[in-house]
Amino acid sequence: ANRSIDDLGRTSVAFQLDQAGGQEMSRLTGPNVGRPMAIVLDGQVYTAPTLQSRIAASGQITGSFGEEEIKYLIRVLSAGALEGQLSGEPVSVNVLGPSLGADNLSRGLQAVLLSVLVTAAMMLAYYLVAGVVADISLLINALIIFGVMAFMDATFTLPGLAGVALSIAMAVDANVLIYERIREELVNNRESLRNAIRVGFRRALSAIFDGNVTNLIVCLVLVLFAGTEVKGFGVTMAIGVFATFISGLWVTRVLLSVWNDRLGRRSLPMLPVLVPGVSRVLTPKVDWIAFKPMLLGFSLVVAGVCLTGVVSRGGDIFDTEFRGGVAMTMTTRAARPGEPSDAAGRLLMDRAEVERRVQAIGQSQSGDPILAELRAATVLTVGQPTADFKASSFQIKSANPAGAVDEDRITSAVTGAVVAEFAQEMDARLPSSFKGKDDPAHAPYTFAVDRATVGECIGRGEVRRPVGSYRGGVAILLEAVDPPVTADDLTQRLVRLRNQPDFAAQAGRDVEVVGMDPAVTPDGQQGFRSLAVLVRDPEIDGTRVDLAVWEARLAAPEWKLVAAALGQGTTLDQVSSFSPAVARSLVANAVVAVILSLLLMLGYIWIRFGSLRYSASTVIALLFNLCVCLGLLSFTGVVSRTGWGAQLLVSDFRIDLNVVAGLLTIVGYSLNDTVVIMDRIRENRGKAPYVTRAVVNDSINQTFSRTVLTGGTTVGTALILYALGGTGIRPFAFTFLVGLIAGTFSSVAIAAPLVYARRIDPTAADDPRRAAAAALPA
Repeated sequence: ANRSIDDLGRTSVAFQLDQAGGQEMSRLTGPNVGRPMAIVLDGQVYTAPTLQSRIAASGQITGSFGEEEIKYLIRVLSAGALEGQLSGEPVSVNVLGPSLGADNLSRGLQAVLLSVLVTAAMMLAYYLVAGVVADISLLINALIIFGVMAFMDATFTLPGLAGVALSIAMAVDANVLIYERIREELVNNRESLRNAIRVGFRRALSAIFDGNVTNLIVCLVLVLFAGTEVKGFGVTMAIGVFATFISGLWVTRVLLSVWNDRLGRRSLPMLPVLVPGVSRVLTPKVDWIAFKPMLLGFSLVVAGVCLTGVVSRGGDIFDTEFRGGVAMTMTTRAARPGEPSDAAGRLLMDRAEVERRVQAIGQSQSGDPILAELRAATVLTVGQPTADFKASSFQIKSANPAGAVDEDRITSAVTGAVVAEFAQEMDARLPSSFKGKDDPAHAPYTFAVDRATVGECIGRGEVRRPVGSYRGGVAILLEAVDPPVTADDLTQRLVRLRNQPDFAAQAGRDVEVVGMDPAVTPDGQQGFRSLAVLVRDPEIDGTRVDLAVWEARLAAPEWKLVAAALGQGTTLDQVSSFSPAVARSLVANAVVAVILSLLLMLGYIWIRFGSLRYSASTVIALLFNLCVCLGLLSFTGVVSRTGWGAQLLVSDFRIDLNVVAGLLTIVGYSLNDTVVIMDRIRENRGKAPYVTRAVVNDSINQTFSRTVLTGGTTVGTALILYALGGTGIRPFAFTFLVGLIAGTFSSVAIAAPLVYARRIDPTAADDPRRAAAAALPA
């Protein structure tokens, strides 16, 4: 099927058939010209165009179609008949609470609020009046971000919230850059406040512009190439870039102008101006180039150790999203008198206790590589938990062992261990025996639904229930069921099994259970010793297809499913297996996004700064930061099993979407940090054809106060998130904290010194060209 144009110039859909299909279509359409012919998808008529003539090898569907209708119609025709049918009702409905868990969400919000207040307080304490202006600017920045996201009707993911965190950090940095420039003009050049504000904004503009544009490049690549979850980071960060320009360069300028022009103030009190000692401490006179060999050597050693840790851990460093795994949903049993219960009367359990018991399975089975993965399993609440973080339904996620390929064996082992651990807290269903349980042949127990009533189909005339819409399906007769079961219980068992990987091909089929021979179940309910299970699949209608097809594709698989449902005891609500192929696709997208981002940033900085050394130095520093973050993540597994792990709140962190959000945040922050120093080097160099030793040292020293202030406020935020944010946000906070420290170090100790090359600096004291130049006549 493809797009075409009809005789009236309208967009239409043309289709071609092979020889066999053309013959069938010709026999079908020839006698029916002038009648509508339906195109059916999942039992629903999508469209019914009227046949204008006989269709053989090709045809055309014309009409007044919109663009989306054309695209969808082409997809429907191209797909053809599909084995998997969609039922009218959802197979499973999971209303998940926040992915961090209600307890982590509450603690995370408190930590974020506290970190914002601490940042605002630090700006006030250091910049005084200017700090008030900065806090107003930050508030407007946040309002712009959340306002645009609300206007877009967007939902925040954790990577998206990480984008907000980085945007706030960039906005803080923009204000610090402006204020430090104003302070330099006031203190060093004795300028008036009006001139200091004008010159300060002009000189800070290039650093703010370059830092935000490099981040915008990353955002663009992520939105175009990254996975769906990570796109949230790119979108919110892109909004944050524009919000920073508005709040930092316009709102701050307007408020400072009001202070100077409208209120007639001729000074701008700041702590380093009122206390000169603070300024001297934050403006050192260090010869950084003299320490260049030592700093680079230390960096190489650290990077080597981190890479060794990453390589030695291998695929174990990835979490479920990136290497495949198992996700299962568990619901508790009915609460007994005196036990805590929810509105439906089910037993309430503490999420942290469930997680502890699941991870204890992995600890006790450390010799089994499959079950050992439960040591790092995550547990989420399903639905809305209570105020004290208890729930009656939980989702448990466990990653596959490195190199695993047998997904069925992994799923069976993990789910079996979980069911055994929580057998007392889950719905206890006893396995039932029944007639034909061990009979491999299904024929004596499966019947075609081709008569008016269920009883006539299965040879039980007393059952008068009409077959209704199940005509053409299969009726499965279950007799001598011991212990008896209720019709609802068997229905739930069938639904749950269809949600599990072994029976996924049978999902979506209509099912109804009819009870016969009443009896009391072990728990005192009204059940049955005989039952008939009706199953219908519109694609396998027994009145139209061959008997062999009906038996192979409908009767035999459904007998196997029903036998498994009755033969199993306690089961999980839902089991899903994450394919390693999907995980590999996510990794591939991430790798493409990272490489393309680095190449584009390399090109931009090269063009903007006029030298490949600037861009190469920036990228090397960025790679060092990522290497350190991944290396320390790889060591958390070892640290978490020592006494230090509990003291430092270190768990076995792995690379999941939370960590990816942290890495992306570090990429943006460290880029901005490095570009600020590079921009000052370019400014101090002026029109000179080379960068001197003094230029690099002066640039690092002059921006040192900005590095300390921005880094200090951001590290404070990361520490608060890590300590108070809860287990759900802690992997992100750990990555963010490590990356901040590594990024600040690499900007000062790696990127800036790498820009300097003694062999092209004729002013170097040990350069022979300097002595030759000094010997020439004046």
